[in-house]
Amino acid sequence: MKRYYRDNIYEIPNDWPSGPKSSFEDTIEELADFPKETKFYKIESNNVATLFSVDQVLPKMHSAYNSFFVAIFNKCFSEGVQLNTFTDCVIDKNVIHFPLGYFRITDNGHRLSTLSRLTLEMTIHPIIDEVYELIVFGKYDTAIREASVRLENRIRVLCSASDKLFGINLIKELFKNAPVTEETHEIHLKYQEKEFRKFFSYVRNKFAHNVVNTDMATTICLIAKCSTLYLNLHAVLGYPRDKELYKYYK
Repeated sequence: MKRYYRDNIYEIPNDWPSGPKSSFEDTIEELADFPKETKFYKIESNNVATLFSVDQVLPKMHSAYNSFFVAIFNKCFSEGVQLNTFTDCVIDKNVIHFPLGYFRITDNGHRLSTLSRLTLEMTIHPIIDEVYELIVFGKYDTAIREASVRLENRIRVLCSASDKLFGINLIKELFKNAPVTEETHEIHLKYQEKEFRKFFSYVRNKFAHNVVNTDMATTICLIAKCSTLYLNLHAVLGYPRDKELYKYYK
């Protein structure tokens, strides 16, 4: 059977009961479908992928209805080790070893799965890429703080504002420079100014000056809001919102 991974095609043995997913994120989501502490036992491996049975040692041709198998591209493990999403596996000279005969996914793995599912429709927002690892490692308030700083810094750059100008005063400077056009008429600008003031008052200020205990869902919602403001920022100042949005995230 043929399978894609990172836009490349690989040949997987036809007699495997399961094929690998086409991305690292999809792989983690599949593994996280099973309960925490599930053990994935190695059955067979080649230079492309590895086949595992779920929670029990089974031959690859086992056909019991309540048995499960997963196949994983070997390249996934290097990504997983870097993000600490896998445990009980070791990579030595690009060779994957399972000292106990199995591996498990960690809390980071379950967080990454949740992040992947929650951001499925948000992938157009590049700011997510900048705080991705912070969320996976459970550093939620740091992720929100970092996203807010990036938004604030971008406003400062586009307004050519002083480094000493921040917070609500920076928002005032932003909208003082906002042109009134057919697309950004006065009512629209007033609405956008309210949205920026609201985010800075209740999110940016709170996370800038405090250590805040929060959860993943709240984190994703707040970063999504920050991302939307980041994109709207360019429209407020009269810049086109085109397919090259990524160039604005510098």
